[in-house]
Amino acid sequence: MKKFLSVLLAFLLVMPLAAFALDLDLSKLTDEELSKLSEAIAAEQQNRAKGGKDYLFFKTYGDMNVGITGVEVLKDGDKKVLVVKYDFSHNSPDPVSSLFSAGFVVYQDGKDLDPSLFYEHPTMYNLTTEIKQGEVIEVSKGFLLISDSPVEIHVSKLLDFSGTAPDVITVELPK
Repeated sequence: MKKFLSVLLAFLLVMPLAAFALDLDLSKLTDEELSKLSEAIAAEQQNRAKGGKDYLFFKTYGDMNVGITGVEVLKDGDKKVLVVKYDFSHNSPDPVSSLFSAGFVVYQDGKDLDPSLFYEHPTMYNLTTEIKQGEVIEVSKGFLLISDSPVEIHVSKLLDFSGTAPDVITVELPK
């Protein structure tokens, strides 16, 4: 399987050069070959967007990329705060912040968790930081936990009216 993937990746890397140099006619490929090529190209584009990092969750929403890097549980007095850490980047020509781009709703025991505005984490202030096209910034959002049970993190593009359901990742709380 690894050998097949290596050959396929090599083919994909050489394909654009060959197509340019030889004016390759893709109409000679079967539908199955075109489908496999399309899937491999999409997978390679996703890997490039990730920048080689290993994420708990990664998705491209239009021109923005969101990759959850991890979660932490912090104490805030007698309350526990779940900190969701994620990388944010975009391909928009104008500077953009994560605050008005990425939507997060976290559920625990069937209830959505209230946001925590008063937790201490080095990346908490990056939420409003605008970044230029192609840059990556680590951001975090805090949520007040109501128990020690796992949480569901719902991720979407903020203000998405397409009717697309959010992506959901279930995470056990770190001890």
